[in-house]
Amino acid sequence: MSKTLIRCTAVLSAVTLTALGKPSTTYQTNDSSLLVEVAESNYRQKAYDNTSQVQCLSSLFELYLIENTQNTQSLNIAKNSTNLKEQIGSVSEYEFNLLCQLVAAEAENQCFEGKRAVAGVVLNRSEYGWPFADGIEGAIFQDGAFSCISDGRFFGASEYVSDEDKEAVAAELSERKYNEYFYFTAGHYGEYGTPAEQIGDHYFCTY
Repeated sequence: MSKTLIRCTAVLSAVTLTALGKPSTTYQTNDSSLLVEVAESNYRQKAYDNTSQVQCLSSLFELYLIENTQNTQSLNIAKNSTNLKEQIGSVSEYEFNLLCQLVAAEAENQCFEGKRAVAGVVLNRSEYGWPFADGIEGAIFQDGAFSCISDGRFFGASEYVSDEDKEAVAAELSERKYNEYFYFTAGHYGEYGTPAEQIGDHYFCTY
């Protein structure tokens, strides 16, 4: 039980005792107006006391909810990190980060599937052999392979790799959905490969 919940319980007990067990002051007088005035004063004081304690209880309960929400979010983050590690499989953390950086540079403004398809192109090239370079690093840095390398965008992309970029790469590593795409060009089909599909601004081609 958290400290906040214990505090809430203590305040709730105090409210209950106040409502049930607080003795009232007894006045003996024949002046009916004085009796009414005293009764009203007692009522107002009890109402104030109970309202103050209920407000305190409400505030503490809100803190309890906030604490538990934060704990739940932390657990979800840890769970997502574990799932991500499971999804990236046999590639190294270095290769995974390179691939995420390439996706961020080439497909920053594209949809999830567009990002995933770009990751697929790199993976397909990395495994195909000649005329492509071997491995993820080789496929990314092969001469003329990706415009983000030649114009330098890749090298600053590590600063803005998003969670969606990572999720898209992990998804394609986990289950190869775009295992036939080897080329993509922005705005139109390129001169290499066979036209296959447009996803967002990119036109993808098979080998």
